[in-house]
Amino acid sequence: FQPPKLKGDVDIFCWRCHKDGSSIISCRICPRVFHTRCARLETPPSNDWICHECATVLRAENAETRSEALKSLSIEQFSKLLRFVIQRMRYHDGSAHFDSPVDLKEYPQYRDFVIKPIDLTMLENNIKNLMYGSTEAFLADTKWLVHNSIIFNSVHSELTTFARALVKIAKQETEEIENCPDCYKHAHTLKENLWFIEPCRRPHILVWAKLKGFPYWPGKVMRSVGNTVDVRFFGDHNRCVTRNQV
Repeated sequence: FQPPKLKGDVDIFCWRCHKDGSSIISCRICPRVFHTRCARLETPPSNDWICHECATVLRAENAETRSEALKSLSIEQFSKLLRFVIQRMRYHDGSAHFDSPVDLKEYPQYRDFVIKPIDLTMLENNIKNLMYGSTEAFLADTKWLVHNSIIFNSVHSELTTFARALVKIAKQETEEIENCPDCYKHAHTLKENLWFIEPCRRPHILVWAKLKGFPYWPGKVMRSVGNTVDVRFFGDHNRCVTRNQV
């Protein structure tokens, strides 16, 4: 089986299922395309349609709707935090496969199928050039690692497994930034025994919480959503997501 080749400046492989086919719709902003059903639309949209990835980024970078965590940061400060994310991604096994652009001399057909090449060095350069104004924008680019690997290497390739792991790390790290950018900075710039007790600009509520089978232990609240509270314990910094029983 020979998959179809790219013909223009938009993708031909669905962003959600990574397959080609009919009923493909394209985003007005980015090169992503979707099957109508994969975009969860009953009928094809207008030519001004914006995909969910771009819509999420636009909301995240709007001054009125951006997250409280990022409102407290300049783009320069935020970019410094994203550099730590890239560092963590590079620590993972298999990251070397995605550290630099694909060698087109070795794989001359790569650009016949991949509309937007991405690698860790490219992400790092984008960070240095202050191109990301939100965690969502950074993640939207990072997800191309998985999409491209599925298209070129197959969904079951070991490289695709590595790519998924890198995106998972990026999601975890950016979630930590959203929880508390000060804590994230302290964790990467202060000594191991000091960063967790360093005061943040937005004070954390101190609590006693417990994991099942363990006694109550002091910790600080990182985030509270609905009736659940994300707590990190003093000492080993273990995480506990528990019900709010205050």
